[in-house]
Amino acid sequence: MLGEVRKAACVAIGDELLAGDYPDSNSGAIAQALAELGIEVERFVVLGDSKENLERTFYDLCTRYQVVVCSGGIGPTLDDVTRDAAAAAAGVPLELDAKVLAALKESYARRNRTMAVSNERQAWFPSGAQVMPNAVGTAPGFRVWIDGGMLAVLPGPPHEMRDMLQRELLPWLRSTCGQGPALATHRFYLLGLPESNFSDRAGDWMARGANPLMGVTAHTGILKVTLRGRAESLEGAQALVAARAAEFRERFAAEIYSEDDPRV
Repeated sequence: MLGEVRKAACVAIGDELLAGDYPDSNSGAIAQALAELGIEVERFVVLGDSKENLERTFYDLCTRYQVVVCSGGIGPTLDDVTRDAAAAAAGVPLELDAKVLAALKESYARRNRTMAVSNERQAWFPSGAQVMPNAVGTAPGFRVWIDGGMLAVLPGPPHEMRDMLQRELLPWLRSTCGQGPALATHRFYLLGLPESNFSDRAGDWMARGANPLMGVTAHTGILKVTLRGRAESLEGAQALVAARAAEFRERFAAEIYSEDDPRV
């Protein structure tokens, strides 16, 4: 039982991510989804397909966080080593799940295709792991306990990851951990104001302990300012954000060109 989980970490896996071939879009989506449960992601990690590095990282993160969510590395090829690393970190062997194997074969048969022998790898899981079915792909995910922390392993393809996240992991976390403090957000987009000048004018609104918390990023002359308020109820969080947003509009009226949509 996880109880009141409020901190987590995300791991994105794949040599192609480290090579810069593709951006990691999964971790941000996972963090946003967890935030809606009141679980704050404190750390993002990107790793290649190295069993030793993954094993070490899984174990380290699971000793620091009660929930670690990773994506990638559970395909059928030999460089998909996430399941092997998870089993090693948990100190358990991999075991064949006969039901998952049968379901994989049936899925291929329905499409009049022959399943390659390599696809059988997707039916092996760390002993004691809880399998999460994949409704839109062939690679099931799983949850496994590692030294008091729960490692959730999701597929790498973004559409498969998002489906399993929404269909399997989030409902399980909600039933296991309950709903934490509600989160409300609001964004402003500003023009013609250097980031350093903005910080001076924002003052203690930028303090790390503030509620709402204010974050700012600069890109091509535009400042994106995000307010994130937390409270026991969504209404309370929205009220905190609305009050600060009203003050913000007054203080930065000359620089605001849009709210919530940068294209306006």
